[in-house]
Amino acid sequence: MKYRQIVLITLATLCASTAWAEDRYVCRLGNSQRIIEVIYASPPSKVPCEVSYTKAGSVQTLWRSQNEIGYCETRAREFAQQQTGWGWHCAEPGEVVSDLVPAAQEQEPADREQEKEQRE
Repeated sequence: MKYRQIVLITLATLCASTAWAEDRYVCRLGNSQRIIEVIYASPPSKVPCEVSYTKAGSVQTLWRSQNEIGYCETRAREFAQQQTGWGWHCAEPGEVVSDLVPAAQEQEPADREQEKEQRE
């Protein structure tokens, strides 16, 4: 009986979540990783939504839409394509991604160069 209550409480908590990410692109270049995702405030409704971008553990919102269905998805896809143009490999939503780089290990190329110069 207690197990059942724990399961029900856990499920209720998960379902009551205020935001949900559906479209998620994981982009990688060397040891660096970027995450572009569409966050829905009231799933299954596609609006309001926002596109969040995670880089080196820092998260920023790039775009938002209150009314236009498809706006966030289009922006996220276009930004992932732009990352690809810059040499990143971006996994499509639903594509299995393994060996993710922990944010703490991720460094910008300029940071690595600076560390290299300091060692020399």
